[in-house]
Amino acid sequence: MGIILKECISVFLSIIFLLAVCLGTNITDCGSNGELNYINYTGCRNISEEACHIERGSNGTFTVEFTPVEQVYALTVKAVGILGGMELPLYIDNPDACLENGITCPVPANANQTYSTDLHIRSSLPKLSAQIRWKMQDQADNDVICVQFPVELC
Repeated sequence: MGIILKECISVFLSIIFLLAVCLGTNITDCGSNGELNYINYTGCRNISEEACHIERGSNGTFTVEFTPVEQVYALTVKAVGILGGMELPLYIDNPDACLENGITCPVPANANQTYSTDLHIRSSLPKLSAQIRWKMQDQADNDVICVQFPVELC
């Protein structure tokens, strides 16, 4: 796959990766050290067991409620899109979860936290189905939260 195509797919997936999760969607834990309490995307429609369907041109809010089991001094959001067996790193506007996303670091152990961000899905984006692996890592790159879920941009 050409470099330009890879970059286009990465940018596209970066825009939709947070949009995909909604209750009822097939969400799997991929090695969380903390406890995932709740995950939702308000822009999700046609909730099914296969994927969260998201309309191009829509707005929504992505919310994750979680509880770290150990004190956390920093939280960084990282994600990859998995498309055709290839993992593509996703661009994240604000990877520092402790900055403007509802979390104040340091976070004490066993303290419930809510991460939230607003997103807009551009109508010019192509239709796409993929898996997203979304992580929130602590200062030592340990996965406080790691989830994988299917998305479909309609």
